[in-house]
Amino acid sequence: MADTRVVILVETGFVATELALVLDILRIANRLGGQDRFQTQICSSSGSTMIDSLDDGMSVRATPFRAMLAVPPDHVVVLGGSGIRASLGQFCAKFRWLERVGSHILLLSDAAYEWKRLNAEDGAFTTHWENQQLLRDTLVDLEESPPLYLRNGRITTAAGMIATADVVLSEIVAPLSEKLAQATSQMLVMNGVREGNAPQPCSENDIDFLRVWRLEAVIRHMEQNVETPVCMSGLARVAGTSVRQLERRFVKAIGQTPVAFYRTLRLRRGKVMVEQTSASIAEIAIACGFSCSSAFSRVFLREFGRSPTQLRLQLIARPAKPRETRADGSAPLAQPRVKLPTASDASIRLNRAMSFSSPVAEGRRSWPAPLT
Repeated sequence: MADTRVVILVETGFVATELALVLDILRIANRLGGQDRFQTQICSSSGSTMIDSLDDGMSVRATPFRAMLAVPPDHVVVLGGSGIRASLGQFCAKFRWLERVGSHILLLSDAAYEWKRLNAEDGAFTTHWENQQLLRDTLVDLEESPPLYLRNGRITTAAGMIATADVVLSEIVAPLSEKLAQATSQMLVMNGVREGNAPQPCSENDIDFLRVWRLEAVIRHMEQNVETPVCMSGLARVAGTSVRQLERRFVKAIGQTPVAFYRTLRLRRGKVMVEQTSASIAEIAIACGFSCSSAFSRVFLREFGRSPTQLRLQLIARPAKPRETRADGSAPLAQPRVKLPTASDASIRLNRAMSFSSPVAEGRRSWPAPLT
């Protein structure tokens, strides 16, 4: 049986969770299958051989992507992250060529978002729910609950993050062996491989804790009305209660009044737009329900300790981190510095952003007999 070549495209600021999942899943599949059926190669468009992940949590050695095109791979996996947003445009023609010669292109999270932005006519599409909200804010008409992953011809777009495991098992491992894909998912302590049409959560607030306090509907209504904020009486009608009761419920559950929570939600949406779009501060202010850019900047500064303009300038001017060299002048192979997730319980205030930054650790030293 011929090997399956998988090229993984990383750019500076890549999502370490997604890289760890792709590599570990294919490594485990090779071990369970008793042979190296999946050959992986990490590539980049960067001139540097060492690429840093988001927040410098991991560094990997990469080869030039152009060199991989001499023999088209079976799959190209494009990781999400800050760098791919700026560089994906240069790959569009190459991906179209790879698609024509039979390669499968898998775009994760930010890469899927940028692909849709550059190829609006492509039709079926998904990305991480946060990016989906961002696209809706910039006037792209999208469904409310995005699926985990969607295949359109030889292009697959996906939510990324932990859903990377599902799409890699479904679109890369399962075509070779459904049995191998299921066995690999069990080794990862997954209940099974989720279907692509399984819905993502709608937001960081889509959690059982809010349902207990009967706040899910009103917070969803807030998220759907960022540009034109709803008054307190309107929110109370959605919640089916009085304004006073709604205020007490919010304070007990979240530690904030509905007005303060709503303002924080709009500011966080604005922060994402400042960081990830080229929209002007005035446009972002209007999109987030503020009357003018000065009002938006004033409360933004109070919330985040810097104005929208300062944040954008800092992102543009962020200096490259100097890299150590060995005695022979070459770059050392850095050990991954992966941040482990922190525990979260119901008492943590919901106005803090939830984070998911843990790669899969396999933790098994003995292996069952190879699958046939």
